[in-house]
Amino acid sequence: MGWPRIGAGARACRVPADLPDDVRALVGMGYRPATNIRARGMVRLARSLGFAVTLADELAEVAEVSIDEEGWGVNVAVLPRRPGARSVGWADFGEEIVLQVGEFGGRWELGGDDEDLLLLEAVVRSVVAGRVTEILAPGRSRVIVVLADGERQVETGYQAPVGCIPLPLWPRWSRTVRYSPYWESSP
Repeated sequence: MGWPRIGAGARACRVPADLPDDVRALVGMGYRPATNIRARGMVRLARSLGFAVTLADELAEVAEVSIDEEGWGVNVAVLPRRPGARSVGWADFGEEIVLQVGEFGGRWELGGDDEDLLLLEAVVRSVVAGRVTEILAPGRSRVIVVLADGERQVETGYQAPVGCIPLPLWPRWSRTVRYSPYWESSP
């Protein structure tokens, strides 16, 4: 299983001693984090990056995991190869993580504490397992992710012209999509 594609941030710098082991493994492969990664919440950014690398390894057969280091942080996209499965991605800005699952809905803005990192991992793993439904209507969508423990995470988003309001009861008459897991059968 291969390592994910890493963005153009491969410039030399001193590597902090407190990086987690999975990120140190990246450094051993030639990856050098930007010098400002510590100022942007290096430890949390490293955990987010470490989770992305773990996903890339676990999902190598069923998805493409793209990891790009940008000047502002890390951008991750998980694109399943199976038709009918839902992509997921997140941007880690060092102090905030924006997780996106759906079209307009399914956008979680997370802080930097341990609970938020656990929620990021739980939502992503639930999407990979196919426990995600999206209700789609013109200019809006609602994403429902069922976590492994049965808890439901629901986010609704809108993208409509200014002044337009959703039609009443739009989730009742809208198209509902239940996404497939990344694997044909459990891994």
